[in-house]
Amino acid sequence: MITSPTLIVRVAAALLPRHSRDRYREQWLGELRDAPGVGIRASEIAIGSIAFAATLARPVPGRARVTIESVTRRSRLAVGLSLSAAIVAITQYAIVGTGDGRTGPDLYDSAVLTLSTYLAVYSILAPVVALVMVLATRGVTSRVRVGVALLVLASAVSALRDVINWQFLLDSGVPFISAANLVYLAAIALVIVAGSNLWREYRPLGPNPRPEPRSRSLLLSALGGFVVAAVFVLGFADASIVWAARAPLRFNLAFTDANRATFEDWLTLKVKFEDLVATMLSAWLIVGLVIACVLALSGFNRHSNPRRVKALSLAVVCLALLSYGAVVGFLKLAESSVAPTLPVDVVMLVARWGLVAIVLVLVGGVRGRDNFSSRQLGQAGMAEPGGAPAVPNSRP
Repeated sequence: MITSPTLIVRVAAALLPRHSRDRYREQWLGELRDAPGVGIRASEIAIGSIAFAATLARPVPGRARVTIESVTRRSRLAVGLSLSAAIVAITQYAIVGTGDGRTGPDLYDSAVLTLSTYLAVYSILAPVVALVMVLATRGVTSRVRVGVALLVLASAVSALRDVINWQFLLDSGVPFISAANLVYLAAIALVIVAGSNLWREYRPLGPNPRPEPRSRSLLLSALGGFVVAAVFVLGFADASIVWAARAPLRFNLAFTDANRATFEDWLTLKVKFEDLVATMLSAWLIVGLVIACVLALSGFNRHSNPRRVKALSLAVVCLALLSYGAVVGFLKLAESSVAPTLPVDVVMLVARWGLVAIVLVLVGGVRGRDNFSSRQLGQAGMAEPGGAPAVPNSRP
């Protein structure tokens, strides 16, 4: 049974620096054991141990010093977080799926809700964490700070749109038409500006000492192009079947000479809109096949490597799935009787989470090697590898 003096001694030893805890604990416990034989009260030893622990001189911890690698890692992670949040914000009007009305088993509904909730939380926290990281770390280049700030602003596109609609009452009630939706174009422009601003920060430190064989890059690019082409072809076929299976529109008025003009106007609008949908689907397929061909030929680029080709292929596949969801969503908006054959909510969520993962790995450096330019690090006041080991006077 641990008596009070013994407990006090153990607590006092736990308050000491790690390297001296065991030594003083054994010493004080031995003194407590021998105290009755030499006429010393156990309480005196306990009080003495507490006094010693409280008055022991300890080195004052210095300010944290952020190494070159830490600054590089934080910068890349901040860019990855802010860019992924901006992409998620731009690719959706509502944070929870596409609202296609599909319901299923409780497990399905719960999974969609959980993924959507996590995506919403990530879209809020990621820009905040990214902004804090670049502002609280000395040594981060001004180019990175400006780029991250632009990406954080782009990630707030949904909130800005709602504020504009509320302030100026611009919401027409019809998606894709409200003047406030122009903020999405502004967000895309911000991402482009930020990307061009940050591009110089992502330069290899030198040639790859172990170059990968070109055949592997060619194989991966060809496979990626085939998968992207398959997504667009199958998506086009599915969207065409869905559109063809819609309930036919009917003229609700009785056909008489009095409303002949109204019927002709209605018929003209109906034919024009159906032609518009057919043109949109064909253009979507053609653009997709062109992108697939470009991806298949990307392996011939002298700067390509298997890792980049693989990441680019996955990113294009995710964008193709997002475009499929947008096309089906437009068809459903145009005709309420359209019933998607695939769970569009799940397709869009998987594609968005896939883009987040790709950006975090490829841009954010998660489980990857840092690839910032040494010249840029030198401009930030940091030494080249092999020079000064840390950035002085850094804030953690």
